[in-house]
Amino acid sequence: MKEDSDLLYAVAVLYYEDGLNQEEISKRMNLSRPVVSRLLAKAQECGIVRISVRKPQPIESLAADLEKKLGVERAYIAPNTRQNGDSMQYRIEDISDYASQVLISELRNRRNIGVGWGMTVYRTVMRMVEKSVTDHSADHNVVPIVGSIGVREVQYQVNIIVSLLAHVLGGSVFFYNSAEADRKDFGKKYGELFAIWNELDAVLFGLGTSPLEQRIPFDLESGTPVQSIEGVKDAVGDILGQFFTENGMMKCSWEDGYLGLSIERLRKVNRRICLCGGSEKVRSIMTAADLGLFNVLVTDSRTAEEILRS
Repeated sequence: MKEDSDLLYAVAVLYYEDGLNQEEISKRMNLSRPVVSRLLAKAQECGIVRISVRKPQPIESLAADLEKKLGVERAYIAPNTRQNGDSMQYRIEDISDYASQVLISELRNRRNIGVGWGMTVYRTVMRMVEKSVTDHSADHNVVPIVGSIGVREVQYQVNIIVSLLAHVLGGSVFFYNSAEADRKDFGKKYGELFAIWNELDAVLFGLGTSPLEQRIPFDLESGTPVQSIEGVKDAVGDILGQFFTENGMMKCSWEDGYLGLSIERLRKVNRRICLCGGSEKVRSIMTAADLGLFNVLVTDSRTAEEILRS
C-alpha cells in the first residue's frame, strides 16, 4: 500500500537521516517501539533503505595521492592501529613502528646519513633497536645535523639518537654539541663531521608546528624562550630549529649562532626523509613540502587523509 510505503519512508528518514533513536521515533509518531523496529527492518527489505559498507582507501592508493598532492618522491603511510583513540602519542607510535621497517630499505647502501631531532625520530630509532633491526649494506657514517642543546627531553638528545642508529646500522658515529660553538678549536675538532655534511646521502628529521603551539628548545645563551624571540611567532613550523612561514625560511636572532645543517645544504641532499604526523602538523607538512624541505614523508593514514582534504 502507498500508505505503508510512506510510513516506511518517514520512519527511515527519522532514524537514518535525522539521527533519532527508536524510542524518540515511537513517541513522535505514536507507535510502539517494536512497531518502529519492524518498520525499519521492512524498509531495508523493500529497498527504501540501502546500507553499504565502504572499504577504506588502500594504503598504496592513499600514498600515491599524497605524493601527488605534496609533490614528493615517496610517501609511506602507517596504518592507524588504535580505533578508540586519536591522540598525538598514538600517531607517533604508529608512525615510528612503521618507519622502523621502511627506513632499512630507505637507508640501504647510503653511506653518509644525517640525523636531526624530534620525538618521532627518537621513537623510530628506539623501535629499530627493540626489534633488533640491522643493516650492514654499506659502511655507514651516522652524524648529527644539529647539535645537542642541553635540555632534558629525549627528543632533543640528537647525539643519543645518532648513537642508537649507528648501532643498528653497524656504522661509525660522530658527535658534536652546539654549546661548544665558541671554542677556538671548534672547526678543527669537527672538521671531519662538517666534511660529511657536504657529502650526505640521506637525512632523517622531524618537523615542528608553530612555536606558539609547542615547546621549542630555548636559546641557551640568553635563556630566552624561542617563542618570545622577535619574528618567530609568525612561523608555521620548524625543521632542525630553523623556522619557516608559507613565504619561505625565516631569519631570527638565535640563528646567528646556529650550528646545524643549513637549509641550503639540506635541499641538496638526495634523500630528505621527514617523520611526522598529527592534525596540528598538517599545515606545517604542506608548507615544508612546498618549500622543498623534504622529498620523502613517513606519516600515518589519518594525517594523510587530513592533508588530502585540505
